[in-house]
Amino acid sequence: MSLLRAATRQLALRQLARKYASTSTVFAPASLVHTPSAQAADEYGPEPIEPADARLSITERAAEHLRSIAQSKKGAALRIAVESGGCHGYQYKMELAKSLEADDYHFAHPSIQPADVFRITDNPQAKGNGCGCGVSWEAKY
Repeated sequence: MSLLRAATRQLALRQLARKYASTSTVFAPASLVHTPSAQAADEYGPEPIEPADARLSITERAAEHLRSIAQSKKGAALRIAVESGGCHGYQYKMELAKSLEADDYHFAHPSIQPADVFRITDNPQAKGNGCGCGVSWEAKY
């Protein structure tokens, strides 16, 4: 994994942990199960967030979709990352993953697990409302 990809993944997870994925009705929050190892944090650079600050909430509609996918794709998990790209510098990447990587934050909820299509809204670490392409965003520094 490239240093940039690892750094942007950490940035995305830090942002997600600080802000809910949606401002609409929130479903019960997921609990943090795993944080990046000390070795991964040293290797990839960005400072991991404290476990007490790591949180992720989803809407009821997203939870329903996650439950549906979980039934057909056993053992899969939704990985959310940030990559360089788009016209503003960064874009989210969401994929189904089968294994945990050293620099992942792992959240679990008793009734849901994976997903295939979702979007992130209200990112407090992004400038403005994104860009014309509707995919990328610029980070606040």
